[in-house]
Amino acid sequence: MSGRVGGGTGVYEVIFDRDVTECSWVASIGAGNGTNSGRGFTRTALRGNNDSGVFVATYDTNDADADRPFHLHVHC
Repeated sequence: MSGRVGGGTGVYEVIFDRDVTECSWVASIGAGNGTNSGRGFTRTALRGNNDSGVFVATYDTNDADADRPFHLHVHC
């Protein structure tokens, strides 16, 4: 399951059906619906008090919060 966190711009969470604290993860900006998504950056972290979640934030090239489609790779 994935979705926005608190309705903020460029702030998302991805929740898995298991604990991901011992996993590694990386996010990258990805094309949405086969279109150009624009350039940008991502940051990831474990989702606060949820061992099954990953926090993803997306930014534009000026480091401002921006909604960007992303790909999240998790390796356990």
